[in-house]
Amino acid sequence: MDILFDIGRVLLNFDFQASMRQVFANETQDSIERLMEELENRNDFESGRENADDFIKRLIESLDSNTKASSCEMLAAWQGVFTRNEAMWEVVARLWHDGGHRMILFSNTNEIHASWFFREFPEFEMFDGAVLSHRVGAMKPAAAIYEYAIREFGLDPRRTRYVDDLPENVAAGVGFGFHCHLYDPSRHDRFERWLDGQLGN
Repeated sequence: MDILFDIGRVLLNFDFQASMRQVFANETQDSIERLMEELENRNDFESGRENADDFIKRLIESLDSNTKASSCEMLAAWQGVFTRNEAMWEVVARLWHDGGHRMILFSNTNEIHASWFFREFPEFEMFDGAVLSHRVGAMKPAAAIYEYAIREFGLDPRRTRYVDDLPENVAAGVGFGFHCHLYDPSRHDRFERWLDGQLGN
């Protein structure tokens, strides 16, 4: 069985605003709100059309002019938004130890986060491959990234399970014939029951 795992809010939890407020505690409320608006506008970055230097520069320019952050400070804030979803990593470890499954990362992400993930969390080595939006040049739920995953890993949708936290991404997966689960971190037990059923347990 092949299993596609999203990263954000599946394998890793994240809180952009808390991280930014912690690093930039001296910023005004208006400044933080402008910064969060820029963070929401990151599709070009996550689809590989904007490079990391330009992205970080754009975030810095959104802050108040008299309290400009350094590139290193902004980079640290942008990387520090993630924490492990321990319940999901227990599942990953169990699947890895049991063997017989190919686990593949399938995520909208960017070059800064991806390089940090693989450096900070060595357990990502349990995965057999990755389909990442900034490398593919397309973001979920666009068909192109699903087509790339099928082609790159020779997926048979009938034998492919897919876990994601966004309804539109899951809907696209269903359209390609994947067996999908819409993941809610607060209802991890539902995922475990679904997975047991898929595994025939």
